[in-house]
Amino acid sequence: MRGMGTVVNGLAVIGGGLLGVFFKKSISETWKRDLFQLIGILTLFIGILGMIKEALEINQGQIVIQSQMMLILSLMLGFFLGEWTDIDGKLEKLGRKFQQWSKDEDEGFVTGFVSATVLICVGAMAIVGSLEDGLSGDPSTLYAKSVLDFVAVMILSSTLGIGTVFSVIPMVIYQGGITLLSGTVAPYMSPELIGDLSLVGSGLIFCIGINLLFDKKIKVANLLWALVFPILYHFIG
Repeated sequence: MRGMGTVVNGLAVIGGGLLGVFFKKSISETWKRDLFQLIGILTLFIGILGMIKEALEINQGQIVIQSQMMLILSLMLGFFLGEWTDIDGKLEKLGRKFQQWSKDEDEGFVTGFVSATVLICVGAMAIVGSLEDGLSGDPSTLYAKSVLDFVAVMILSSTLGIGTVFSVIPMVIYQGGITLLSGTVAPYMSPELIGDLSLVGSGLIFCIGINLLFDKKIKVANLLWALVFPILYHFIG
């Protein structure tokens, strides 16, 4: 059944988030602080590994860096366009609406919603898995992503609270939309394009790790526009 991968992924996010909220009530403030730092470190690590995987290539015994200008240009242009359209602000407003609806007064609600939304949506697995699910009815990649998202959202929600669970809504819309449109977009999704999208996405994940580990406020949601520029780059090329 096409679309089942996104359904399972959504259930995994909800399950992991609720389980994390349960643990949040039973751990001390010291544990929460240390766990929050661990989340930041792991997120940084995932982002760095993703960028290394896509940007470094061994050619005749030499390490070659590729797509670095594409990454820099994507992030720079994404920054300016993001500041203009203020996706981060819009996501925060949406998070506050969800918070009012849930009647939850946790200070970390909006941060959890925004961080989890970006984290589970920007990776290449979301794009590739949704395309595979839509074209061939193969949800295996999204099933694997579901396991990763379950763990990631569980850890995030154990410190940031129930807001992370609401990230399932934009994720389902995003992945479900790709699945529905898979027949239209698949011919344009070359391995090179998917690799560049993964590179930029890993850069955004790295920025999330910076926010979590050092308590910074990089507007990662605004940088989502950076994912548009690899598409334009390959289309023009």
